[in-house]
Amino acid sequence: MRRTLSSLQSIPVKILFPVFWIVLLLIHLGRLFSTKSTNASEMWIFLLFFVFLTASMWGALRLRVISIDDHNLYILNYTKEISVPLSEIINVTQNRWLKGEMVTIHLQSRSEFGCKIHFLPKVRFFAFGQHPVVRELKALARNAQAVQQNVG
Repeated sequence: MRRTLSSLQSIPVKILFPVFWIVLLLIHLGRLFSTKSTNASEMWIFLLFFVFLTASMWGALRLRVISIDDHNLYILNYTKEISVPLSEIINVTQNRWLKGEMVTIHLQSRSEFGCKIHFLPKVRFFAFGQHPVVRELKALARNAQAVQQNVG
């Protein structure tokens, strides 16, 4: 039975955050260039803010929606979905510090979405340590690889 591993927050993070950022950027740029009293420190603060949010937006644009069944990993980028056998997963990592609890699935061979697939797992409140979905995906990948070796 197929089930989704991605969080519902993936859509707002991937779509709404970039739209909000672009609107905010355009408003602030218009304000900066329409006034004659813009000082250098204000420009530097805006530049730092711009770099920080643009880096965050880049991370958000790479997010995918992930679901699995007994044999495959399904990767959706909101316009196209691909299927990858679970045996293609070579590692699953989590970055808790920079991007919330973003999980990265590392694939053996390149898919249409690359060798690294990023997604936000379902939210855990007051949780510490590795997200359970990381352990689950690693175990599923090990089992799929063992089955593939026994068949081959």
